[in-house]
Amino acid sequence: MLHSFEQRSLSNQQRKNHPAVEAFTAHVKKICQENHVRLHMPQTKEVICTYGDTQTRFAGFFDDKHPDGPILSVGIGRPFDKWFPIFIHEFNHLMQWLEKSPLYTALDQHPNIYKWFNNEVRLSPRRSEQGTKAVRACELDCEIRTIQMIQERQLPFDTKQYARKSCCYLYLYQFVEKYQFWPECPSQKTSRIVGQMPDTLSPNEADYVNDGIMALYEKCYRRELLQHQKKSSKP
Repeated sequence: MLHSFEQRSLSNQQRKNHPAVEAFTAHVKKICQENHVRLHMPQTKEVICTYGDTQTRFAGFFDDKHPDGPILSVGIGRPFDKWFPIFIHEFNHLMQWLEKSPLYTALDQHPNIYKWFNNEVRLSPRRSEQGTKAVRACELDCEIRTIQMIQERQLPFDTKQYARKSCCYLYLYQFVEKYQFWPECPSQKTSRIVGQMPDTLSPNEADYVNDGIMALYEKCYRRELLQHQKKSSKP
């Protein structure tokens, strides 16, 4: 198994041609084919998810309720070491679905949460808090699964660095809940604060609510947030 410093020293071409990567990709394609899941990998940085009857831009997503059937979609128009970990993550959402994970199926109780994130519907404070917690808990489980899969399959990615980025994503939900605003390209913005994140994941969903870290996000997204608030205030 490669250590963290060795993983970071690999070129993207070396990662792409790594036997573990080729084996994992073949495994994902097999699982998708067996379970009638469409694999969509366009040469774009983002893909549009229509889950929850709204449109949200993500680097990747898995949607078992897509009108055309279950779909695993990842934009591959970015460096390999940026999109492939997202591919692993979204595959683990697929596995949550196949395994009927309670954390995944719990999202069915909050069908409007993404519309609420996008400021398209009103929810009571109680419902919005419950929905946000459900989404964050599902994502946390997926991130833990992803790190375990990287380790078990000896995929050439640094799990400590992945954990830092995962923490950025998990803390982002506190920001989204407070402002009902899903920022475009959040991964590009939060890269500024990745270094301040822990390199391990806490299994406790409540640990990803932190007012001090929230201030970092408010500073990071200040311009976009002001534009969003100005737009939302128009009659």
